[in-house]
Amino acid sequence: MIIFDRTPATYQEGWAIIKQLLEKWHQATLDWNEADHRLIVADLEEKSGSPLPPSLRQWIYLNETMIKSGQWLLRDFHDIKFRSDIDAITLMIQGEEDYYWAIKHEDLNLPDPPVDGYAIDNQGRVLWDKRVSPTLTTFLITYLLDYHMMFEGTGGYNATLTDKEALIEAFTAEFPHTVIIGGYHIFESEHVLAFIQDAFSDPRKAELSVHYSGSPDHLPECIRNNFRYQGSYYGPAMKTERV
Repeated sequence: MIIFDRTPATYQEGWAIIKQLLEKWHQATLDWNEADHRLIVADLEEKSGSPLPPSLRQWIYLNETMIKSGQWLLRDFHDIKFRSDIDAITLMIQGEEDYYWAIKHEDLNLPDPPVDGYAIDNQGRVLWDKRVSPTLTTFLITYLLDYHMMFEGTGGYNATLTDKEALIEAFTAEFPHTVIIGGYHIFESEHVLAFIQDAFSDPRKAELSVHYSGSPDHLPECIRNNFRYQGSYYGPAMKTERV
């Protein structure tokens, strides 16, 4: 199953990718009946004074389904509520409990609203930090990719490389169909999921992240040879060619 066959044009297509990511790489099939969660949605709508957009509703359904099934598949913590101090609905709180991701009240009229980040200071005040993602589905897709080390499978790694354009060219030669979502260049085959983005420290450099299933000995050269630059990896160390 190839998940990233095109860049999603609607929130429905984005959510289809999210569910497929969870199914293929977490090996978790999560389905829900919207009617089972109407009271939670109604409570949030009453407290926020606004109807909830469909993409946010899907996020609520996914959270409730993960909790009820005992399958929490995310790195950070469930925390969905309306906060009047920031006039926003929070989506999740970081595991260190010092950062929220949230949707501003003013954006609740959009079907797939943007996500903003809020830092929690030493006095417990929640302060706006930055716009994190242009849509909720983009945020969730890139979030799941960022924490690919939590996927089930043989292994993977993260590496920082100096020549972003050359790296993209090498991966495109091995994976001709490339999808770009939220600035992530995503490359996929049946047993590989890799993406390239700007390095956090220097946008001229690239962050490469790879996850794979099956034997690492049969991976494409662009994946095997870049392992030597890895800053972290999980699963067995990969045999690489000398250059």
